[in-house]
Amino acid sequence: MEPQSTEELIKPLMAEIRTLKKKLRVSEKAREVTENFKDQNQKVIDEVNIKLNETLKKLERTQLELIQAEKMASLGQLIAGISHEINTPAGAFQFF
Repeated sequence: MEPQSTEELIKPLMAEIRTLKKKLRVSEKAREVTENFKDQNQKVIDEVNIKLNETLKKLERTQLELIQAEKMASLGQLIAGISHEINTPAGAFQFF
């Protein structure tokens, strides 16, 4: 068997190195795309969180306003009932 020349030994190694370099470039590009995608997603998540917090605050204010309106309506009914009793003297004679 004849010994291989240095060139014959290096040729497959150089081809493997080229293949590995291509794979490395692809991997680096994929990492870059992934990082960009991650950054874009984080921006969208942050914007949605801000909108959700604003909506929650509006709902809380609306809830407080509804509670206050309900209290005022109940108070109005109570006052109307008392006023009716005071202004209706015939009701007082039922007890006699």
